[in-house]
Amino acid sequence: MESLIRALKKEKHPLLIQTHDFPDYDAIASAYGLQIFLKTRGIQSDICYAGKIPLFVREVFLKSLKIALYPVNAVLDKQRPALVVDSNPYSGNLTPLQNPYWGFIDHHTSNYDSSRSYPFIDVRKIGSTSSVISSYFQQGRIAPSVSVATALAVGLFTDTFNLIRGVCPEDLEAYAFLFPHVDTDIMKMSVINKLTLGDLDYYKKAIDSLKIYNAMAVITITGVNDRNLLGIMADFFLSLMEVSSNLMVNTTEEGTHLSCRSLDPSLNAARIVKLIVRGRGSGGGHSYMAGGFIPGQVDIHEIHAIIEEIVNENKGG
Repeated sequence: MESLIRALKKEKHPLLIQTHDFPDYDAIASAYGLQIFLKTRGIQSDICYAGKIPLFVREVFLKSLKIALYPVNAVLDKQRPALVVDSNPYSGNLTPLQNPYWGFIDHHTSNYDSSRSYPFIDVRKIGSTSSVISSYFQQGRIAPSVSVATALAVGLFTDTFNLIRGVCPEDLEAYAFLFPHVDTDIMKMSVINKLTLGDLDYYKKAIDSLKIYNAMAVITITGVNDRNLLGIMADFFLSLMEVSSNLMVNTTEEGTHLSCRSLDPSLNAARIVKLIVRGRGSGGGHSYMAGGFIPGQVDIHEIHAIIEEIVNENKGG
């Protein structure tokens, strides 16, 4: 990080911090935390994203913590260096810029091209990118403001599904470091308020589509433009006693979005997504949580057949 800071101080143009498209809490919190950390070192930056930000994130999280994010077109200047958080420049889940990419900070260890080189890469096998950013404050002995601590705590808490998914000691250290500075009321409202009444119609359709293959559920819906809602719904179906893993399939005008969750160590979510998108799309993530995208329409029966084959192979093993 110190070498990156020295290089940025010599740069004439302010930094762009880019999140993945349709950023979730962890992506936004990581970008904001990095922005403030770099500001303490005299480096100015703007946060940009493509896609949309969910209503519940805008109304509670962003407004309460006064976090400024800009659509990529609003701050686009091809001379500005760019740094990606919670993803990498060519992962398939963000819109690549024409700007020079200086690197990325992420906790997804399996979905980046290691043959590409950047001045700075910080990828750790931990529960959230917010934990990585928290470590910069810890190591620099910088006390985070209430807004930064709250944002990073929310990002960490939600991406680890209330500190139970993909958690490692580094995540717990980060949470312990942040907690004394957190506004618990804002955190509570951010974590709890994730849905609108309009979202319930998607839940009805999703429940009607539910098919279970030996504790692996496949749920099909159409037209969900908020990708974060897919993950929220996937967590909901994972709470069923009869379900240990699931795949959400969302068909939109632009293509087919996938969101996979798994509590079963023998069913790797990232592997499942990669098998489905192989040769026709992109995807990746963790063993317990992954996502993918296939341009155009996909026959849902084909996806069901792939899942059935994976489950049968798993049973046979």
